[in-house]
Amino acid sequence: MQNDSVFNSVRSLIGRTSLKLDDEDFQGFLGHCTDGFMYRITAVSPELGKDMVWLEHDRAGYEGLLKMLPRHIRLKGRFSRHAILCEVEPTEDGRAKAVSQLSVFHTSPEGESRLLLSGRYVDEIEFSEGQPPSIASREVRLDTRLLGPGIHTPI
Repeated sequence: MQNDSVFNSVRSLIGRTSLKLDDEDFQGFLGHCTDGFMYRITAVSPELGKDMVWLEHDRAGYEGLLKMLPRHIRLKGRFSRHAILCEVEPTEDGRAKAVSQLSVFHTSPEGESRLLLSGRYVDEIEFSEGQPPSIASREVRLDTRLLGPGIHTPI
């Protein structure tokens, strides 16, 4: 694949998966992930001077998280992810590392929208011959550390 072709295919993947998450089509999202998919949410703690890992799951753990969603008290309304792909760098194993700027907005049932969080998606993208690219791992690196109650939907 050529670099422009790789960038465009990864940009399309990030866009499609963001829309799947916005629509809470979590199985559709997982359809764009590898069988060995890994997911983690991190934030930098200035007080500790290091990263905090808030959540870390393999694919089975992520699917378990999804099964528990109906049991949680959740923030009502709709989430809208805005992910802007900034860079795609090839890795030595034939994959690529993709970094996207991320903003997530929440719109209440009354129609009021507000910025919920900002950060980055750091994705490892896998390429298979004759197949569209897929996400092998996703780290959600948050700048926002105060999310409030009821945020159980995957970011």
